[in-house]
Amino acid sequence: MKISVTLRLRGLVTSLLLPFVMLVHNASHGQEVVTTWKALELNDWKGKSSGGSGYDLEQGTANHSLPLDVVDGKWIRVTSSADAKSPDFKILISILDEQSRVISKNLPTLCEIKGLRKTCITTAWIQPAGASAKVTLYSNFLPVIAVPEKFEVALESQLRQENVSRFEDITSEMARLYFRTVEVDWPLIKSKVEGALVAPEEIDPIPYAIAQLVGRLPDSKHSAVYPTTNEQDSKPPVLPACKELRSRGSSIWRLDLPGTSGSQQSNSLYVRAATKCFGRPKVKQWIINLTENFGGDAMVMFAALSPLFKYGALMQFQNPNGGRFVVVKSSSGISLNGKLMQRVNPAKRSLRSKVLVVVNKVCASSCEAVAIALKGNHQIVGTSTAGFATANESLILNKRFALAITSGYMADAKGKVFSIVEPDLIITDEDITGIIKYGEIRSE
Repeated sequence: MKISVTLRLRGLVTSLLLPFVMLVHNASHGQEVVTTWKALELNDWKGKSSGGSGYDLEQGTANHSLPLDVVDGKWIRVTSSADAKSPDFKILISILDEQSRVISKNLPTLCEIKGLRKTCITTAWIQPAGASAKVTLYSNFLPVIAVPEKFEVALESQLRQENVSRFEDITSEMARLYFRTVEVDWPLIKSKVEGALVAPEEIDPIPYAIAQLVGRLPDSKHSAVYPTTNEQDSKPPVLPACKELRSRGSSIWRLDLPGTSGSQQSNSLYVRAATKCFGRPKVKQWIINLTENFGGDAMVMFAALSPLFKYGALMQFQNPNGGRFVVVKSSSGISLNGKLMQRVNPAKRSLRSKVLVVVNKVCASSCEAVAIALKGNHQIVGTSTAGFATANESLILNKRFALAITSGYMADAKGKVFSIVEPDLIITDEDITGIIKYGEIRSE
C-alpha cells in the first residue's frame, strides 16, 4: 500500500559535507559549472550478436566490464535502444565486490518509445568501494534486440547545497518511517552514499543516493525507488476478467484478478470489470485467481472483491509505534481508518456462491493484503505467497522518481501479523494449473 507523504524541506546541511559545498562554490567563483562528458569505447561485449551492432537478449543478457581506472568515483551515463514491445528492458550498472557480489542498487531504466523502438537511459555513480563494475542489457520477456548507443563518464561534478539539504530531509523522513529503524545506524549508512551527491549539474543525484541507502537497510526487499510514470501508462490496463469453466458437468466461474496499474481511470475500470463479473446470476461457485497478481493498490482490489466481504473490518496495517490502520467495508465503500478510499455501489443481491481462492509465490504486496482479508472467510489453496506482507509509504524524490519505504506490517482483522500468507491447503503448481484451467485438480 502506498500512502503519500509530503516532505517539508527544512534547509538542513550536514556538517560533514558543508566544507565541500564551500569548496565548490569558491572554486567556481559563483559561476555555473558546465558538465563535460567523455565518451567511453566499449567494444568487447559478451552476448549473442544479432548480426549487426545489436544483441539478441532472447537467450540471456549482453554485458561489458567497465574500466575502473576511468570511472571509479565518477558518474556514468548509458544509453541503449531496444524493441518497443519489450515490457521490462533494463540497463543495469552493477558494482561488485571481490567475491563478485553486487553491492549497488540500480535506478529504474527510463525509456521513450518512438515507433517500433524505444531509447532508454540510466545513470549511476561508481562508488570507490567496488572491485569491478559492469553494464548489462537485460530483458526477460519476448525476443528483444538491444543496441548499445552511448557510454559516457562525467569529467566534472559538483556538490550543491540544495541537494545536501534534500538528502538530509529525505533521510530524516526515512528514519522516522522505516519499520526497523531502531536497528539502523543512520549516520553510518548515510556516510557510505554521500559521495553520490557530488554529481553533474544536469543529474539529480538524490534518487540514486537514496537507492544505495535502501540497499543498506536490514530489510529492503519491499522498499525501492520507482518511476512516478512509465511507458506502461499509455497502454490499456490489464483488467479483471471472468471465464466459465466446466467441471464434471457443473458450471464454475473463474475471476482472474491481476495487479493494478495505478491511474485513477484504470482503477475505476478495474473495479467496474470485477463488479460486472460478480453480477452474473445463478453462479454457484467462484474461483478467485490471484496467481498473476503482483500487487498494486490494495484499496482498489478490496473494492473489486467487495461482494466477497461482509461489512466490518477486513484487515489492518500496523507500525512499530503501535499505530493501526484498519481497512473497513461499509455501505459506502472501502475506508482506511475512517477515510473513504474507494466508493463501492451496494450489491443488488448478496453473493451466495462458494468461493475458492488460488494463490502462489507471484501473489505479492497488496495481493497478500487481499489474501489475508480473504483467509478465514473463504478457502485458500495453492502455495505460499511472495512474502512481501508489509506496508509501504511513498516519499516523492523528484518529478521522475519516488521511494516506497517499508513502514509497517500486515495483520488480519483481529491483529494477527503475517509475514507471508500460507494457503489452507498446499497443492503443487501442476494442481494449481488444473484448478485454473478446469476448475478441479487434474493431471495434464
